[in-house]
Amino acid sequence: PNTFLQKKRQKMKKIPKLHDNKNNFIFYKNKQSQSHSKISILSYNILNQLFMKKYNRPDLSVDNRMKKIKNEILSLSPDIFCLQEADQYVYQKYFTSDKFAEYSTVYGVNCGSSFMNVVGFKKKKFILKSFKNFSLIFLGKMAGNRGVMNVQLEHEESNQFISIYNVHFPWKFEKDRYSIMTMIYEHIKEIDPIEKKPNVFIVGDLNSEPNSNVIKLLYFNDYLKEKDPALYKTIHGSLFGIAMNLPGKFGRKCSVGAYKVAQKFVGFN
Repeated sequence: PNTFLQKKRQKMKKIPKLHDNKNNFIFYKNKQSQSHSKISILSYNILNQLFMKKYNRPDLSVDNRMKKIKNEILSLSPDIFCLQEADQYVYQKYFTSDKFAEYSTVYGVNCGSSFMNVVGFKKKKFILKSFKNFSLIFLGKMAGNRGVMNVQLEHEESNQFISIYNVHFPWKFEKDRYSIMTMIYEHIKEIDPIEKKPNVFIVGDLNSEPNSNVIKLLYFNDYLKEKDPALYKTIHGSLFGIAMNLPGKFGRKCSVGAYKVAQKFVGFN
């Protein structure tokens, strides 16, 4: 694990820094925002220990792995962190410990497994307004592990509302992932747009490729069209956007090529 993290850090150093990059996070600001406040969000699939049983290696024991993961998260000090593939043992021992005292945490148990999604947020910066763990039983047993939780927070400094969907989509069938994304989209539309206009974040493990129907639904919908017409037009109508969403192997090659170009010239990660 140490070698792995060192290699990743070395690789990150080679990525060109974008404007306003601080403390390993990239900050974005839309044109409509009047606030100068910044928040950092970390999403991390920590890989459940169930998948480590086949390796007879002391360095991959649950305690060794979680200590390193815990230290990595604390070193980044995100305002909000979202975990996938935790379980009760890991959650209780590592993410409710004294070292995480500055965070409040909530969790939701997934369907189809004992895995959990966890959201932690800094107590001094946020007030928990609501929390919901979605039932995904409707997908059936064949779908395997899946989980979606929604946490709504109020940022005390700016009084802005933040709605975070911490997700772990099933890997087997795209139709199941698409159904879940549709459910999330419908839930977003139910939020009262007059009383509160939350900043919406969908984070986690989508188990989806960039040109999949799940990602297309995320970008090619009326929500984005209403909230950011300029971005919607750029993605939906530009030659670059169309090329990145062509179907089949050729479309996939276009997507990969476009990301490589973006990585090289603008540091897109």
